[in-house]
Amino acid sequence: MTTATGQKVNEIILEINEMCKKAEDSISMLQNAFFYNKFIFVGEAERIAGEIGDREASLTAEAVEEAQRNPELKAFVSIPGHLERISDHARKIAQCIAEKIRDNILFSDKAVSEITFLMQRTKEILNTVSDYVLARNIFIANYLGESEQEIERSATKFSTLHEERLIEGVCSTRASSLYLHILDSIKGIAWHTRQIAEKLIAS
Repeated sequence: MTTATGQKVNEIILEINEMCKKAEDSISMLQNAFFYNKFIFVGEAERIAGEIGDREASLTAEAVEEAQRNPELKAFVSIPGHLERISDHARKIAQCIAEKIRDNILFSDKAVSEITFLMQRTKEILNTVSDYVLARNIFIANYLGESEQEIERSATKFSTLHEERLIEGVCSTRASSLYLHILDSIKGIAWHTRQIAEKLIAS
């Protein structure tokens, strides 16, 4: 591999790492928006997620082209696409939170606690993914896989408990819809982080 090729590979991997950090940042902004009920954080989350989406196609194209010269990069080709899908889920969460703030829709204390927990876990695994892109190893990959399963189990459990609250009249139907959409998007983000881990560890 020539010096120029090696430099280009490193540049692409570093940019993928930066996209992972942006994904984590967007979730941090969503945490703030959810906790403080502030539109400014929603807008910032959408802006950061939009940067990921805007860069995905061109970065994927660069990775595909460079992978023809350096097979080491083949494992990274699909990663920007997964990050773009993560950004889509982040924007869906942002839309739900914006509607919650705009229409002053209240969540039960339990729902707030559950969403806060899942967002924190989501931010943690995105932080781990950004490190994993630079330093791949089986232990981190296993952690990401286990974390995705934990988030999936927790979200499913919370959904069941939420149905009980809805039946009891603790949650309104509008709050219920937003809550479930947020859960689905969080599960989607976790699923894509696991796909990133599996793609890279298999290479």
